[in-house]
Amino acid sequence: MIYIIFAFIIGFMAKFTDLIVDDGLNINKYIGYSGSVVYGFLLAFLMYSYPALTPLCLAVSISVIMTGKIDAPTHSLAIASMMFFIAFFGLPEVNYLLLIVFIAGGLADEMGNDYTDKKKKNKFMRLFFQNRLSLEVTVFMISLITGEWILWISMASFDIAYIITGKIKG
Repeated sequence: MIYIIFAFIIGFMAKFTDLIVDDGLNINKYIGYSGSVVYGFLLAFLMYSYPALTPLCLAVSISVIMTGKIDAPTHSLAIASMMFFIAFFGLPEVNYLLLIVFIAGGLADEMGNDYTDKKKKNKFMRLFFQNRLSLEVTVFMISLITGEWILWISMASFDIAYIITGKIKG
């Protein structure tokens, strides 16, 4: 069950890094760089230790890269760290069907979030995309179908940490 803790730490570090570089949290930026290396390492280690999580971790990374969300050196460092440690640990066999499904969910989240930021849409649509629930629903459905609850539990743990950390004020 350590994967729940790792996913939580990754969610915390990802949002904490956002707060430092995007929202001006008054903390030394080198802490953000250190956090980036940590969450990149943990992503790689999570994929290595729990191969069922590989398509989800890769899909989230690919989705944010494809939508241009890697817009700060700290997040680039996190991706580079993840890639370095994947090279070190090795990449488990990837279920490409799940990877594609999760990428679609991640892209829907990122593009829907951008769209609702620019346009005033109905409350439900705004709430759904502002909280990036497309991937959550996708992962829940895949967990329900496959019985691989490690997917949804990890996603939920990440999201809980991300949301809680987002409440920190600079």
